[in-house]
Amino acid sequence: MRAGGTFLAGLVAGLLVSMAAAASAQGRPIAETSDFWREVRQPGVSRAEVLIRHARILAGRAQRALREQPNNPPRHVAAAWYEGAIQRCRRALELTPNDPEALFLLAVLYSVYEEPRPGRAPRRMVEEAIAAFEALRRDHADFRPAEVASELAILHSRNHDDVRAVEEYERALRFPGNLSPEAASTISSNLAESYMMLQRLPEAVRMYRRAIELVGQDTADLRPLVLARFGLAVALDRHGEHAEALREAERARTAGHGMDALTSQGVFFQPDSEVHFYLALGHMAAAAAAPETERASALWLARAQWADYLALSPDGDPWRALAERHAAEVEAQLQALPEEAR
Repeated sequence: MRAGGTFLAGLVAGLLVSMAAAASAQGRPIAETSDFWREVRQPGVSRAEVLIRHARILAGRAQRALREQPNNPPRHVAAAWYEGAIQRCRRALELTPNDPEALFLLAVLYSVYEEPRPGRAPRRMVEEAIAAFEALRRDHADFRPAEVASELAILHSRNHDDVRAVEEYERALRFPGNLSPEAASTISSNLAESYMMLQRLPEAVRMYRRAIELVGQDTADLRPLVLARFGLAVALDRHGEHAEALREAERARTAGHGMDALTSQGVFFQPDSEVHFYLALGHMAAAAAAPETERASALWLARAQWADYLALSPDGDPWRALAERHAAEVEAQLQALPEEAR
């Protein structure tokens, strides 16, 4: 589970393009000179600013559409708006090729672009995004280093390269002064997830606990906390601590967005089957907390999620045997209920 959109809202909605350059004839930065002198000293800068401003507007429209209509988002329309934003960024970079803000925005747009295709996986621009972020790091090493590392980590996760993802998440956390507590918590959770994908479970548990400490309980958006708690529950379960895992899943299920956080905009799982492990554990926790007369519905939901996980998990899944045991446990609990309660 990786909350890839946590940085995005702030980046796309709030990016300001900096056109700082050498001092003008009067010794002032370009941004403080008249439009005439700015254009004389850096031809194309004014047009580039307009293009970037339009790119941010289009990206903001796409984000709002996806955020405000989560159950039936206009994905084709959003993809078209993102395409328009990408083309404007590319043109701006032709005019001002050394502008780190423009390159950063282009890399972010590549990373969030998703074109729906009926019957096939969406078309994404992961490789283009990686190349843009790496170019930015190469040419502007001190520019937003924590965010660049975090975005690269998310992209490597999408490419199923958890080793490189771990390297980038760990790099991002080496710049704590550049991160809000919520951002640091999300990066820590994502790092924990990559550890878990590499079967480094003690490190995953430790990092999920760190994520929970960082975000606290009084944040306006409880989603990072809920996701960290669900991740901790899964890591504990896979580490052989099932009872504690259910307690942690119950804390996650009853906080903030609850189980809806697992399927909210910007959260993705690698592989896709992973979401069913999280949901199944959440329903098992709900069943454990429910009175006997209300337990059956939660167990039915858990059984369905374990069945989906087992049907979709890839070959060589290291957690398959554990999921099979849990599915059998849920079935036994259902059979143990009085017939009228099933």
